[in-house]
Amino acid sequence: MSNLKWYKIFDGQKEAEKRISINTPQLVVIGKVRICLVRTSRGFYAVSDQCPHRRESLSKGAINYLGEIICPGHNYIFNLGSGVEANGNCPNVATYPVEVTDDGFKIGIPVLGSVSQ
Repeated sequence: MSNLKWYKIFDGQKEAEKRISINTPQLVVIGKVRICLVRTSRGFYAVSDQCPHRRESLSKGAINYLGEIICPGHNYIFNLGSGVEANGNCPNVATYPVEVTDDGFKIGIPVLGSVSQ
């Protein structure tokens, strides 16, 4: 498993809940990494903003009744927790861990070139 660098997005859970509406994907950019941040009734999820099929922005997509994100380009459906495409029609999307600590609401991004010990 690669090492992660944690990036603070909000001061805490309450601010995140105020800024991210339920079932409304939101684009978050950390450096050069574009992330689609989603809040569902089950919690927060972070996935790559780029659909692997044609690079459509998933933050412009919709959330279905199962809490999956639907690509606006060709309607591919991705599980927000695992990144798996529901029908096996295209590669899976990358997922990023989300955590809330005393320091704030954070997203973990893999550090390129890191070696786990």
